[in-house]
Amino acid sequence: EAQQARAKVVDEIATGRFKGERKLTVGEYLPQWLERRERDGLRVSTARMYRRYVDQDILPALGNVKLADLRRHHVDRFIQALVADGRGATTVRRIHATLSSALSAAEKLDLVDMNAASKIALPAQNRQRIT
Repeated sequence: EAQQARAKVVDEIATGRFKGERKLTVGEYLPQWLERRERDGLRVSTARMYRRYVDQDILPALGNVKLADLRRHHVDRFIQALVADGRGATTVRRIHATLSSALSAAEKLDLVDMNAASKIALPAQNRQRIT
């Protein structure tokens, strides 16, 4: 088993897929991501909304999951829990967009293999036609 694990790491290093230490949790990553976005010029109102979604919704549900171990089934279960709690479709979509944006940045930094928030079914928005 040890030889297989070593061979896997050697292969990952050789192909450029080695991610190094993978103990960073979602709860540790999201505040860092948000601070960087704020430094990069995120509007104050947008930053306030992101922080509320991160602190009140995402971290309580997913904060203990290792970032590298986060999978679509975790995000899907999270979205379904938001819907079951009575959150509106627009709010659920905004929370999902916040998480997806953070995971896209993590993917670009090679912290995750893929964006676990992609390809997740979201609640339909009820749009009323204006006559």
